[in-house]
Amino acid sequence: MPAGWSAVVLSLTLTLPLGIVPVVYQRFTGVGIVYQLHWRAFFILVLLAAGCHLLIYGTDSEKPNGLRQRILPRGVPLITPKLF
Repeated sequence: MPAGWSAVVLSLTLTLPLGIVPVVYQRFTGVGIVYQLHWRAFFILVLLAAGCHLLIYGTDSEKPNGLRQRILPRGVPLITPKLF
């Protein structure tokens, strides 16, 4: 999973289209679907998403520091249920 700058880039690729596509659609069609406060909320969303990705996946340090690594550390085998 991504960590550090990779997590930030993943966050941006997921959230930037959510803020840009409605505005482009509005410009081309002339139909007002986005309020003026959309940009403020959009920038807050981008910052929160990047922060949450860092919180979940951590940074690129050698010591595990993300929530995901604390819940499911690397090297721990997954327990798979036996069906039969």
